[in-house]
Amino acid sequence: MTIKLFLAFLFISGLPMTTFAFKANSYQLGLGYYSQNVLNKTGQNEKGETGLLGETSTPITFKYDFSIFQDWFLAPQLSHTLVPRQSAGKSTDITITHLSFLFGKNFEGHGSSWDWYFGPGILQQVIDGKGGTVQLLNGTTPTTFYKPSRTSTTRQISTSIGTAYNVWSSRFALDLIFENFFSSEKRSQSLMLSYGYSFGDGSSGGGGGRSSRPRGRITR
Repeated sequence: MTIKLFLAFLFISGLPMTTFAFKANSYQLGLGYYSQNVLNKTGQNEKGETGLLGETSTPITFKYDFSIFQDWFLAPQLSHTLVPRQSAGKSTDITITHLSFLFGKNFEGHGSSWDWYFGPGILQQVIDGKGGTVQLLNGTTPTTFYKPSRTSTTRQISTSIGTAYNVWSSRFALDLIFENFFSSEKRSQSLMLSYGYSFGDGSSGGGGGRSSRPRGRITR
């Protein structure tokens, strides 16, 4: 499935069309594929098996673009998982909320379809314990273990780096999100692929959003 999406992205990016990337005073609503702890080889299930793509969630995303200087933009973005992800063993529900403040720029060239961006953010993770008991083997003897029943919340400072391709009113983005970016021991990274649909008649900023339609002449 991932290969098909990548090939479709390559096909779309090769189409002969022109559209602006960041657009001042426009907003985007979309859906993401968030893979937490990429390449950290974290356990994926109750057997402790690992996976390079980490734990996955599907957050909704909302972004708004502000023009700050020529082709530079400030684009606050909010990502939130409406449907919580279950932990390994299905003992807890995990909800992720990420608020980032992205500084970005359209690539050189009038009407470029590509943009790149970076910026800090706050990543919140809420772990909601379901409670109850579960029967597991303790050696060869079945033993009753209690599941967590409390709710805990953690917040981390994040650093995001990414790029996106825009076609018509659609936006395809790839984000690399770091937690504890400046700590070699605590640093972790996550990956998010997202699709967004742009609303509002924005401009590219810096005078780049002028219409290319010819003006009609008034004849008498």
